[in-house]
Amino acid sequence: MAKADHAASHHGREALILVVPQRKVLTIFGLVALAEKQIGPLVEAPSMSAPD
Repeated sequence: MAKADHAASHHGREALILVVPQRKVLTIFGLVALAEKQIGPLVEAPSMSAPD
């Protein structure tokens, strides 16, 4: 039983190691998408936002 529990916990750790980076990547892509939405209009129309 102890060996089975240890194997299960080890497998769980591997699953966490695989899942956490994917979540970080998804959050990074989400932040980039939000940044592009906010920065996009400023880059597309600089003459309107910067009359100088």
